[in-house]
Amino acid sequence: MRFFIGSYIYDIILLILCGVVFKTFILKKGLSEKESFFIRHTLPIVYIPLSVLLIVNMVYIVLIDREIIDNTYKGFALYSLVFIWAIMMIIGFYNRIKYGSKDWEYIEETKRGIFGLIGLFVMAILMYLFI
Repeated sequence: MRFFIGSYIYDIILLILCGVVFKTFILKKGLSEKESFFIRHTLPIVYIPLSVLLIVNMVYIVLIDREIIDNTYKGFALYSLVFIWAIMMIIGFYNRIKYGSKDWEYIEETKRGIFGLIGLFVMAILMYLFI
């Protein structure tokens, strides 16, 4: 895993994700049903700055990996990237609970997603403590 974080493949994936985030949340083109639901029920003053922060963090990590700039804040950039992603996920789950369909299947899918996000947080904490 440590080899993957600084590799060319990781940087290419980050640059592709920059384009996807820009196209989805800034340009609002080619939206799926879930993406349009997120944008429709979230204030632009919330998701646009978070999207810009995601893009800036990803570009910053790529510039550090390619040794164009100093890597003083690389750990901060990696953790903030995960933190911003988690905030967007929490906003998405809030929107699903508040504005989403009330049928059983939709509610169960939302619960599974919330439990998955909680599981990721618990796993990250345990990895931080024991590795």
